[in-house]
This record gives sequence, C-alpha cells and structure tokens, in this order.
Amino acid sequence: SNIAVLHQDAADYELAEAKYRELIETRTRVFGAAHEDTISLKGSLAGMLAALGRTDEALELSLANLELAVEAFGEDHLVTTECRTKVFETYFKMGRYEVAAQISEDIITTYTRVYGPEHPKTLKFKGSSASCWMMLGNHERARSEFEDVLEAQQRVLGKGHRDTLAAQVGLAQVAQLQGLLTEAEVHMQGVLELQREILGPEHINTLGTMT
Repeated sequence: SNIAVLHQDAADYELAEAKYRELIETRTRVFGAAHEDTISLKGSLAGMLAALGRTDEALELSLANLELAVEAFGEDHLVTTECRTKVFETYFKMGRYEVAAQISEDIITTYTRVYGPEHPKTLKFKGSSASCWMMLGNHERARSEFEDVLEAQQRVLGKGHRDTLAAQVGLAQVAQLQGLLTEAEVHMQGVLELQREILGPEHINTLGTMT
C-alpha cells in the first residue's frame, strides 16, 4: 500500500489507482473481502477517487465497504466507523450535507468512546461535522461546535497545529456568514500570522489565507 500512496502523493493517480486495485485483489484473494486490511485499502482508494472528483464511484465503493464492515465487525466497531467516515466525507464532497449530517453523530459517538473526547482524531471529525452544519445554514450549531473544537485543539495540539488552524478558519467563515465581519477578520489575521511564523510567508497555505 505504501507504493500506491507514493504514486498518489506524486499525483500519478492512474498508477496509484492501478496499484490500489491490484493490492485489493490480492488481499481479497488471500485474506477475504471483509478482512480489515482489505477494507482499509478500499477506503484509501475511495478517498482518492473522491478527491479526484469521481464521487459516484467513491460513494459506491464506500457504501459497499461499509456494508462489509457492518457484517464482519458490527455497527459500533472502529473499522466500521472508519468506513462510515469515508461515506460521510464522500457525501460532503458531493454537497449532500443533510445525509452527511445524519451519520456524523454516530461517528462522533464511536470516536469519543474509543479515543476519548479530546483525542486529535475525535476533534478533527467534530470540525468536519461543524463544517457540515455550516453548509446546511445552521450557523449557531456550527459556531458552537467550532468554538468547542478550537478551544480543545489549542490546549491539546497547540495554536499552530494545522487542525487547530483549520478550526479557526471554520469559525471565521461562520462569523462572516453571521455578519460578524470584525470577528471574522480577527480570526483570519490570527491564522495568517501563525502560518507566516510556522510555514513561512510564501508557503501555499499562507498565500491561500492571504487571498
């Protein structure tokens, strides 16, 4: 799987897809379709397809993968939750925010039980859930969730961590949607200053924040 990831990181997506499918076929033959490693590889392939805009293919693969995980491990198992997260991410990319929001609560519940409420993985997904509510126009809920996530991430990960900065950007976006332009500007300026300090003034993320 490392070779497939290397091709993906190098933007050689055609080769990466071929390698993922080859590995999936081998793992399915050796371990079975419902083995944890096979399911994980399918999830990685689905994530890449979604990132490439091939969301219909990604959703079909993610839903089939989730069904296998439920049958093999049960509804509340971590493997199943990781599959459900891929489904959430795909629906989000498709703009199907209502469906994504419906499954986000189950994911948060499992991550909280398995990792704890302030584990980086739990907090990162809570940030994704907040983004979903923002896209649905529920700005009050999105704001509340972003504030909780940001406070915990600043304490657990530090103010300059990329997940913390992402939550602060999300909070700025909600503030802007609520017409709180001064607050939004303060948040974005804080993000920009940290990016300049940590990443440098010419890093792509820093430049993206400036624009």
